[in-house]
Amino acid sequence: MSFFGDEGFDEMVNELFGGRPTTRRKRVITGEQEERVIDFIEQGKEVYFVFEIPGYSFDDVKVEITKNEIFVKAVKEKLAEVQPYLKEKLIRGVEFKKELPSFVKHKEFQKTFKNGVLEVKFKRK
Repeated sequence: MSFFGDEGFDEMVNELFGGRPTTRRKRVITGEQEERVIDFIEQGKEVYFVFEIPGYSFDDVKVEITKNEIFVKAVKEKLAEVQPYLKEKLIRGVEFKKELPSFVKHKEFQKTFKNGVLEVKFKRK
């Protein structure tokens, strides 16, 4: 029983989207300097890792995939248009290292980067 009386909402959403709910796990990685959000999303036959990396461009971000890990590194190369107070932080860069689930095809992936959000998409085995 729901406090707000919205028991049928989940059923309606599942029916609208083919009865297969999207699984989404939100993880926060805590570092010494700051927190970054990483989302892991399973949707049908695809798996997504979504990284928030504001201040960087597509060319600043490198993605390496091994059999069981994804490694993302962002370092700002061109600082001409960067505000002085951000330069040190962007030169220092950020790194992420996450374990890949065993059910993803680690050799086949696509990456997109837009508005500070990196999305790495894998197919399921």
